[in-house]
Amino acid sequence: MTDDTSAERSGMIAFGDLELGIRREVEVVRERFPDTDPAIVDGTVRELFAELRTDATVEAHLLAVTRNEAIRRLEEAGHTFRPADLAETTPDS
Repeated sequence: MTDDTSAERSGMIAFGDLELGIRREVEVVRERFPDTDPAIVDGTVRELFAELRTDATVEAHLLAVTRNEAIRRLEEAGHTFRPADLAETTPDS
């Protein structure tokens, strides 16, 4: 393929899945910051993703990096992080 804008390049996020992926990361980060205005979380995740994507040559893990950086940035801004409830992450026995 010669089109450099194609989402089918190795390591690139498919365009159709991008918004869904971003919304999922916003949701996960919002769960960790329940007392923070959802618009602040959404804006932080989207801003970080855009910043990281600017210089990325491989996007395979970009959403995961965005999540971690958004959590770090929100904590540095004074927002209270709440760990996931263990009941939510422990599989049923």
